Amino acid sequence: MRDNFKNLSICIITYKANSLIFSCLKNISQIKNIFILDNSNDVNLKNKINREYKNIKFYLSKNNLGFSRGHNFLLKKIKTKYVMLLNPDVKIKMSALKKLYQKAESLDKNFAIISPDYENKINYNQNKLIERREIYFGCPLFNYKIFKKIGFFDSNFFLYFEDNDVCKRFLKNNNKIYIYTGAKVFHIGGKSSNDKNYDKLRSFHYGWSKIYYYRKHYSFFYFIIIVIFTILKSLLALLLFSLREKSYFLKYKMIIYGVLFSLIEHKDFHRKIYSA
Repeated sequence: MRDNFKNLSICIITYKANSLIFSCLKNISQIKNIFILDNSNDVNLKNKINREYKNIKFYLSKNNLGFSRGHNFLLKKIKTKYVMLLNPDVKIKMSALKKLYQKAESLDKNFAIISPDYENKINYNQNKLIERREIYFGCPLFNYKIFKKIGFFDSNFFLYFEDNDVCKRFLKNNNKIYIYTGAKVFHIGGKSSNDKNYDKLRSFHYGWSKIYYYRKHYSFFYFIIIVIFTILKSLLALLLFSLREKSYFLKYKMIIYGVLFSLIEHKDFHRKIYSA
């Protein structure tokens, strides 16, 4: 079975996701080239996986590198034709992976990404190859040569909008982005980490990355509209929901913080505080 996927590598970034990673690996353990980076420096997790899976190359990071920098670290080690970036909270069966891989082999060499269909998200029924301008990066399969050509991820993105940014750059390079509905996977959603501060981290970086993304790719006028809209929407949510639910207050407060830090600093130095 491994020989059927000799041109495929799988990269996984974990952050305090012990309850998910073993479930994720169960279905893909036959793949020869699997690379994992743990952003929480969990030595015990590395030892457990090394004992159970001899084919996995496992790396630890003392600092939380986030999604983009973490994947860039792994992507530089890839030597295969294709690479899949697999979130720990996505379950893909070997049958679905085989269909996706075979479809990739049939595409023009200039394609950039082919993604499976998420059973609980898009839910197309027919076996279709659908061209898209953006896709969710839960389980994308990349043409490695094309991905390397655009320089992988923008390392300024810590969490959120890194997928939008990559898709935008692929389109500018005239590469194709597809969803193949013949391959189905299941995404648990919002469960990539069991860290108690994860919601706070997500909200802060959503605000930061959104502003950085629109500053990078859009006109100044449109960028200002996005900034104003995001802040006003968050302030309104604070007023409407904060009295009913403390978590809402924290969520929208952190989004506003993220927006302001992105505007003032142009660099997300605050990530270390909200990643532990």
